[in-house]
Amino acid sequence: MNTGKSWSQLNPEQQAQFVQDAFKPPAECFELPDIPRPKCSTGMACRTPTPVARCWINGVDRTWFFMDVRRSLMNGAEAP
Repeated sequence: MNTGKSWSQLNPEQQAQFVQDAFKPPAECFELPDIPRPKCSTGMACRTPTPVARCWINGVDRTWFFMDVRRSLMNGAEAP
């Protein structure tokens, strides 16, 4: 999954595949601690810190995308 789409733009099959890929080794993204995404002021440059533990899926770092999706799914909120 390297489409540049948001979670809500993915079809159900793509969403299911992402969750499966995030769960299985070597990714094991569900083992990562929850790290909130920093909020930046409008118009300000913002450097997003990179977590030490990462979520690599098919050779692509999906850490922040995964964190946002997992937080939404776990909270029962609408997908990001």
